[in-house]
Amino acid sequence: MKGFTLIELLVVVLIIGILSAVALPQYQTAVDKARYAKIIPMTRALKDATEVYYLANGTYQFKINDIDLQGPAGCTFPAADNVVYCQDSWYDILNSGNDVVGFTGPRYKSDGSANSEIVNAYRIWLDNGTGEKSGRRECLAYDGSARAHRLCRALGGVRQGSTNVYTLP
Repeated sequence: MKGFTLIELLVVVLIIGILSAVALPQYQTAVDKARYAKIIPMTRALKDATEVYYLANGTYQFKINDIDLQGPAGCTFPAADNVVYCQDSWYDILNSGNDVVGFTGPRYKSDGSANSEIVNAYRIWLDNGTGEKSGRRECLAYDGSARAHRLCRALGGVRQGSTNVYTLP
């Protein structure tokens, strides 16, 4: 008789299952980091353009059209708005009280669901805001999923208390 016994086949299937269980989260994290890294340069450009406007005028501008910013191809700049809309993400300048922040997140579909498997955002607090967070970079695990938190930790983020906010190095 030639061939494998049932036990040998079950052991092989078990080993493949264990390897898959270990490898899949690592693969997902690598893919998520690559997608997340794509939004960082545009966010940085938005922050830098906002800071240049501040240096020239002594105040922050919250309308995208009033700052010197060239967005990526395929992005739209609605008139009198503080948002740049791109295919799979949006970039925003927010005024949260006296703390001003550059912010990005996933684009949402018309049904309200995220155009992404996980909902993470990246924000950079502007340098001349009035809060203690000036210049801080953060990863936000908006949907609270383990995968979203894993991404923020993989980026070197340190969780702020029990929130979904991670301070990045």
